[in-house]
Amino acid sequence: MIAGNPEREAWQSYDPLIKDIHDKIGPSILVRTLARLHEAARYYDMTREWIDQIDLHDRFYIKPTERESGKGFGATEAARGALADWIVLEDNKIATTR
Repeated sequence: MIAGNPEREAWQSYDPLIKDIHDKIGPSILVRTLARLHEAARYYDMTREWIDQIDLHDRFYIKPTERESGKGFGATEAARGALADWIVLEDNKIATTR
């Protein structure tokens, strides 16, 4: 439904198909299922485009820079809810974590 908005931001995709179907037949399980199928096809196209940008002759690993001090943060959405971790490095040692 959001992708069917013609007044979108420049970075947003525009695809009025599902909004048009919804406007013609109304909300239903059929429309929801069609939207999911249509989104899966769009994800395939995006993934194919990203894979085509990979240069197999280019370096695939760049060794990370090790730092003496700094702060780090990581977050993800886990099955049981959001998971986040923080870390502080001082003098090449872990000073604190949460």
